[in-house]
Amino acid sequence: DVAALVEKIKPEGVQLKLVNLGEQARELVVQGGTHAEHHIRSVSRGAQDENEDSVEVDGTAFRMELGPNGGGRLWIDMETFVNTPTFDFPCECVIP
Repeated sequence: DVAALVEKIKPEGVQLKLVNLGEQARELVVQGGTHAEHHIRSVSRGAQDENEDSVEVDGTAFRMELGPNGGGRLWIDMETFVNTPTFDFPCECVIP
């Protein structure tokens, strides 16, 4: 009952739209690339030009909570293809 859509891809980051259609809040892990090959500098609410409530991540992933029947847009500021790809699960994540 949670969906993600990458709305924009730019050299400096991605714009991501997340939606929770369920009646319960969901905790999500957002990772920079399928194999953590991207380094996430920060994440902020809104589109790239809005940058509301920016939170430093400085890692490959972050955790967040998405409220029930809710959603929103995130701008993820990152450097691409700077990490060695891995299959490890991102256990230690920033929780904005």
